[in-house]
Amino acid sequence: MVVRPARYSGAPDARISYGNTSIVFKSEFKYLGLWVHESKWFSCSSIRLIESATRAMWALLSRIEGLGITCPKVKISLFLSQVCSIGNYACQVWGVNHLRVDSEAHIFNNPLQKLTLTFLRMVCSAPRSVSRWVLLKNCGLSPVQSFWARLCARFWNRCALPSSPRLMRALMKNDLKLFQKGSDTCWSAKFLTCMARIGLTNGKTVSEMRRMDVDMVCAMKFGEAEVPKALERVYASFRDTTVADPRAAPSHGVAWVKHIAWFASEDGKHLEVAAPPKHIASLMRFRLGCTWDLRVYDHEIPNREDRFCDACMTVRGRKMMEDEYHLIFECVRYDRLRKSLRWGSLYKPGPAGDMKTFMNQEDQGKLACFIHMLIQIRKDPRVLNQDVDCFSSGSEVEGEEILDMLEPEAT
Repeated sequence: MVVRPARYSGAPDARISYGNTSIVFKSEFKYLGLWVHESKWFSCSSIRLIESATRAMWALLSRIEGLGITCPKVKISLFLSQVCSIGNYACQVWGVNHLRVDSEAHIFNNPLQKLTLTFLRMVCSAPRSVSRWVLLKNCGLSPVQSFWARLCARFWNRCALPSSPRLMRALMKNDLKLFQKGSDTCWSAKFLTCMARIGLTNGKTVSEMRRMDVDMVCAMKFGEAEVPKALERVYASFRDTTVADPRAAPSHGVAWVKHIAWFASEDGKHLEVAAPPKHIASLMRFRLGCTWDLRVYDHEIPNREDRFCDACMTVRGRKMMEDEYHLIFECVRYDRLRKSLRWGSLYKPGPAGDMKTFMNQEDQGKLACFIHMLIQIRKDPRVLNQDVDCFSSGSEVEGEEILDMLEPEAT
């Protein structure tokens, strides 16, 4: 392999032979587990690693299904340890190519992030249209870019230590000289551009750092704990909204507003739920705003404020937006369920109408079963779900009769 500029137009390579065999020139080769390209260097390494990580993900999914694992937290932990460990290999070297944060595309369009989102959508039974910010937060994760930036900061700090190998320190200083000469493609340029963008260079811009002495730039330190926090502040600017009420938020930001107002969890109890897979799917889709049977998601009605609950309109003559809050606390269909002995206990942990407390209570298994049942009734009151113990196994009945059957016996 011959290292050359990307737009090389010089003379062709001289022929090299070993004995009577002509040596074939290649555009890339594998060195210590990373693919090095003749002009792109390590920028293609992440794509090659993701090919291996993708195979590992499908093997993991097959293994999860074979073992009957249903807990979302266990699935995510296995993914991080067995798949992301492959995709993150040597990210200190190539990860700087994915540290731009000027747009959401820079955050979400790197190969490992796409693979992670694909896996999380499968774990949560969510469609591709789900909000990526909400999906990550609901699963207790941050963009992989944050992890790469932290490891790159650790690598920078170690290279600057007097106790670090002389070759590493010399390599860092020579890379900084390229940066000071105006290179935007060297490792230091990409890393320092990111640190300046997230505000960890003490107010110094990239242009100012190019004019500084090499030793002064090399002496800069970036705390590993501060990097994810600084990136989170930048991420917040992409999902910022001044509206706190999900029913009044604009359509573009309503998914994140719902997450903060109704579902945000500090301890992630919903990820540890022990319940049948279909109950877990209903719970996760409900938290992610993917319960498409609700009228709030009926896009045939142009104005979201006009997507009223048909049952409440018929029974009470009131126009009420049919969203997740309405399903849990307001809809007339489920009044008797909310007061029943079996399900009424779900409404006791917090103040009346406190959606966040309701969704993050201790018994997530019972909550998942309850939400699954509400959704099934919302789809068709005549449907009898054989696997939900509060349904009978009789023939089709009308909606009012099914509510009578849903009134549980005292224990």
